[in-house]
Amino acid sequence: MKILITGSSGFLGKNLYKRLKKEYKITGIDKSRDEYTDYSVDITDRKKIENLIKATRPDIVIHTAALTNVDYCETHREEAYNINVKGTKNLIDSLKNREAKFIFISSDYVYDGLKGNFNEESPTNPINYYGKTKLEAEQIVRRCKNYLILRPTVIFGWDERGKNFFMQLFRNQKDNLPMKVPIDQKSNPTYINLLVEIIYKSIPKNLTGTFIATGPETISRYNFALKICNIFSFNKTLIMPVKTKNLNQIAPRPLNCGTNSSKIRKSLGMNFPSLEENLLELKSSLYAES
Repeated sequence: MKILITGSSGFLGKNLYKRLKKEYKITGIDKSRDEYTDYSVDITDRKKIENLIKATRPDIVIHTAALTNVDYCETHREEAYNINVKGTKNLIDSLKNREAKFIFISSDYVYDGLKGNFNEESPTNPINYYGKTKLEAEQIVRRCKNYLILRPTVIFGWDERGKNFFMQLFRNQKDNLPMKVPIDQKSNPTYINLLVEIIYKSIPKNLTGTFIATGPETISRYNFALKICNIFSFNKTLIMPVKTKNLNQIAPRPLNCGTNSSKIRKSLGMNFPSLEENLLELKSSLYAES
């Protein structure tokens, strides 16, 4: 089976590439070239995407490429739309008349964060532009005969050059720098290895439809930071609790954005490890490498 991964040099893309290459023929594409990128292609270049799909003839496309900086998307709307919406449309259109499966990585930011405990039946109502581009891309993906939409959030894990929440905190601790962390933003942090495993297990089951793919625990960003500190023996006094309104973030954030992943757990027959278990695994893997 041939699988095409977009955004293959990104955090999720490269971890998927490593995990799936043991069993499948993987082609990775990204704008930048590295060991996980077989072709340097911009998904906004429709002609190049069409030619690539013709040349590689994938059975599955896993679309992880996106502009994900929420504040940047808010102030650079045309660029965000071109990448997140038009880029997705280019891929979908290039797959016409092919029986390929399309797996799309969306976001919990399609919800407004007002009531919490969102599931797949909850109404979508994004409050920032990034969330709006993800929701519009989802609508395009649903034109496929065979699609899987996954909505993860706060994807964390080790990524040497990455900027996920764990890495931001890790670097600040290393440099002994204080870090302002919101007490009023709740979500379900998603360990990178868990998300990769969800995608891996979904392939032989040919899972279709829309699923929340988040970690099992709803927690504030501040308490998540404290949990990381407890497990890694970091300095908790460097974690400064603040309200979101005092962070002066450009894009509005959904505050109570807890999510319920029971549907995908049942569909895949998976028991998701707790957040603490994920962090202990992360700690163990880091110490094993050092």
